[in-house]
Amino acid sequence: MQHGTPRKEPTRMTLRAEELAEFLGVSRATVWRMNATGRIPRPLRFNRAVRWDRWTIEEWLGEGAPSRDEWERKRQRT
Repeated sequence: MQHGTPRKEPTRMTLRAEELAEFLGVSRATVWRMNATGRIPRPLRFNRAVRWDRWTIEEWLGEGAPSRDEWERKRQRT
């Protein structure tokens, strides 16, 4: 994620990889790498469609963008 770059506010409740990339200020390929390595929250799957919940991403960023494992542990405690 590029710090200091203003994020474009998403307008949907779920984000496609392209929309998440724009929101985070990274490339679509980086989103897929981050997903594969567990650096972003787990996506939602609707048949073949992969989406990320907008509010989850915003909460995750607010918590300092921890790894997926750490994020899921924190969420289980609350």
